Amino acid sequence: MGKGRFIKSAERACSSKAKYDSAAEAELASEHRYGSYRCPVCHRFHLTSRGAPAKPPSAGSLAPDRPKLAELDWSALQNPKEKRPPSQRTGPEPVAATVSKPILPVEPKLDWLPATVLRPPGKDHRALLNLDGRMVKSTKCGKELALVAGQLVWVTGSPHPTVVAVRTLASESPEPDS
Repeated sequence: MGKGRFIKSAERACSSKAKYDSAAEAELASEHRYGSYRCPVCHRFHLTSRGAPAKPPSAGSLAPDRPKLAELDWSALQNPKEKRPPSQRTGPEPVAATVSKPILPVEPKLDWLPATVLRPPGKDHRALLNLDGRMVKSTKCGKELALVAGQLVWVTGSPHPTVVAVRTLASESPEPDS
């Protein structure tokens, strides 16, 4: 694109715009909604397509001056009770007691199927399972299951099985010897 092409398009654009002798006259014609600029082709003033820059309000304007956020009083939002150090608090410090439940073997029900975790739950909270030689995604799993790859689980339902329990060696029901 050569320089001559720019000049031709600028001349075409200039010829279609209104021309004013001064910037003030141009802005007055648009009721101060648009700015103005001096045209490099005709050396007169045209209106811009953008709004005029904001001018500071005059002394007689109706809009009241607002305080800045830093000047406002924020003390009402602060907590009126100050925290006391632990030595001055009333009562003993609370102690979190954790009770661990013994892991009991789960007896499988008739509709439960064995499956293997191929990939633990990701962002969608669904695990990839190997169920009867098929790869299937489970329904959303809770974090309390703590599934890891290679883990054996009990599932129920189809086409997206729900992980019901984690299989343990004691929960396997071996066939009776005959």
